[in-house]
Amino acid sequence: MMIIQVIILLLAIFVITLSYKLTPHRPAGPNKPTFALMPKYKKRVRHKLSEEEVLALMSSQGFTHVQQTDTSCKFTREAVAGDLSVKRKKITVLLERRSFYEYELSVEGGWLVAFDTGDHWTMITELGEKLENA
Repeated sequence: MMIIQVIILLLAIFVITLSYKLTPHRPAGPNKPTFALMPKYKKRVRHKLSEEEVLALMSSQGFTHVQQTDTSCKFTREAVAGDLSVKRKKITVLLERRSFYEYELSVEGGWLVAFDTGDHWTMITELGEKLENA
């Protein structure tokens, strides 16, 4: 009986993880949500920072540059054990060029986030403001 419960639990985690990965990013609106299922956000930002300035800004926020293409930069921040705050858990950020100074910033949990209370929205909003005002 215990083996069946473990299998059901693992299957549930797999289904939730797959659902989260396949859920598209939704636009970060003007108002912070009080509760969000599968929180993955995107936001248009305009900035004139050089690549080095973007790397320095993201590094100052605790992110590590992990991937670069001609049109995008990917960053991650590793989790700090024992803390569920969005400022401490594993996060993936992607910055994709849309036009000359316009970019799409996207934020998602590094592994699995079934719900949150607006922390991911706050993070993308603050990162967007830092990029635009730097």
